[in-house]
Amino acid sequence: MEQKRVHMRLEDFVAVELEDAAAQAHISIRTKTRDISAGGLKVYLHAKLLPGQRMNACLTLPDNGARLECRVKVVSSELIGVISDAGEQCLYQTGFTFERLPAAQKQEIIRYIYACRRKSQMARKKSGRT
Repeated sequence: MEQKRVHMRLEDFVAVELEDAAAQAHISIRTKTRDISAGGLKVYLHAKLLPGQRMNACLTLPDNGARLECRVKVVSSELIGVISDAGEQCLYQTGFTFERLPAAQKQEIIRYIYACRRKSQMARKKSGRT
């Protein structure tokens, strides 16, 4: 099977604020990423978003507090579970791709991913696991 990913992904919880200023009713969502890469991010939401929908995003990297403001586009929004017995609380896994992400912000995300991976590898070495 051929690998489609171009960018290394990190399963991590990075604070993200999403805002759809183009919507008639102002939509603002605060959540955390499920995973992140220099190409996009994935979050869990209680609302289904439409593929192609564009939003403004603000990510805050936990290691140094860097705030990255960018534009994202919905790639997918799939129902992954129902939280309540009555079915009124749904959970959607929503994938976004970055649009026109400045090179400096892309590098900041890549730096963060590699720093996290390095910490994880060092922790495994200390504990004797490989």
